[in-house]
Amino acid sequence: MADTATTPGSLGAPVSQLKSLTDQLVTVTTDRGDVTGTVLSCTRQSVWLVAGDDVDIVVALDDITGLIHHPASAAA
Repeated sequence: MADTATTPGSLGAPVSQLKSLTDQLVTVTTDRGDVTGTVLSCTRQSVWLVAGDDVDIVVALDDITGLIHHPASAAA
């Protein structure tokens, strides 16, 4: 079962959550859709995910409206 946290417009919450989820599979929700990948890095402004076949995706934290951690699906 996934852990879900809603983070509308709050920088502090996603930064601390995402930093603690380095090397873990997550789905971030934005107004443009969902992005699923392994957290590689997180800064004050963005999160860097590696999705699928080593596709790097950077998402601005201001764009994140939701966060789902997939604990049973650890990075390989």
